[in-house]
Amino acid sequence: MKRTRSISQAALSNPALRAIRMAVPLLLLSILLVFALACPKKSPEEKIASLRSHYTAELNGFIAQPSNPPLPELLDEEGMDAEGAAMDEESDAPSSAADAVADESVIEEEELPLGPLLSDISLDIIVRHDAQQNLPGITIDVTQAGPDEAEKEHFRFYLDTSKLVRGQQIQVTHVLEDVDYQDGDGFFTEVRSPVPVAERGAYQEFSP
Repeated sequence: MKRTRSISQAALSNPALRAIRMAVPLLLLSILLVFALACPKKSPEEKIASLRSHYTAELNGFIAQPSNPPLPELLDEEGMDAEGAAMDEESDAPSSAADAVADESVIEEEELPLGPLLSDISLDIIVRHDAQQNLPGITIDVTQAGPDEAEKEHFRFYLDTSKLVRGQQIQVTHVLEDVDYQDGDGFFTEVRSPVPVAERGAYQEFSP
């Protein structure tokens, strides 16, 4: 016992050993400080971006229905002739020379220009997530592509996910109105990640 105590006292009295013992806690503190600086606290936007990366939006199918209102029916030739005859019988004033020329001339009916045939697209989407924290809502990107898989149009919409539980899924329907849809077109849905900082203004979840 005396020999052990004397060695310990000698170690404590050694300046070099005392310096080492004092330096170890400082070294550990420095290491912790370096890690703290290397892993700074995430900003609110960075936290949202991280949570969004755990969400998926899978297209389960879609239905296209015409959205153009029907064109008004044109009067047929018989109806127009009958109407014209009735007006002639009710009119007592003689026809002018210009009217006579107009009656003898044949006016060809011009075809009305038709716009694109638009459709309402009902999207059936399955949304799930495995994030530690739930987001109140996410923005879903929708891409419309032609038969050649080239992008034709791009859409975005915000979906309420406040009741979506981690590890579970919800099935939602979203309608894209007045879409220039052609046979062979397809749609693709996704929760885009990452979203460039310059484009986050178009995503509601990043709004303050």
